[in-house]
Amino acid sequence: MFATYFDIGYRHIVSLAGFDHLLFIIVLCAVYHRNQWRRILALLTGFTLGHSLTLALTALHLVAFPQRVIETLIPFTILATSVANVVISNNNLGWRPFAIAGIFGLIHGCGFAGYFTMMLGEEQSIVGPLFAFNVGLEAGQVVVVAVFYGLFAILERLQPIVQRDWALFVSGGGAALSIKMILDYWNA
Repeated sequence: MFATYFDIGYRHIVSLAGFDHLLFIIVLCAVYHRNQWRRILALLTGFTLGHSLTLALTALHLVAFPQRVIETLIPFTILATSVANVVISNNNLGWRPFAIAGIFGLIHGCGFAGYFTMMLGEEQSIVGPLFAFNVGLEAGQVVVVAVFYGLFAILERLQPIVQRDWALFVSGGGAALSIKMILDYWNA
């Protein structure tokens, strides 16, 4: 059972089917230098905790949200994070980026909650599956961020890149893609 739910969590973040989550994680981490890996891991964990909370609440039938609203809010979290990366310096924000990652994780969790609840089926307890899923999600996020920073390191060796310029480039791309996602969803 652990391996099954771990795999679902891992694939949820690393597959292109979860493109919105991939993009959010990349934009979320873009303003941090790879040497700030403790802060990056804390951000990822904050996101996972928020994501986990809405999965649990939905699986227990304690909350339900209109899917149309959630499908709009998810790309909005990417857009808001992209704009924040451009406008705000993350150097002196203290705990706020972690709280925001957790809050936005709540929204992203709502987007997957229906599928997760369906996958649980007749499970007696959600604790084991939820734990395994979140360990897989966290592992997938670490892989995504490692690839992201590996790409940055390769590009930096070819041509020196200022971290702030990289963050602006990634955030601009994230903003553009999130706006396209919002428009595509509402025009569908």
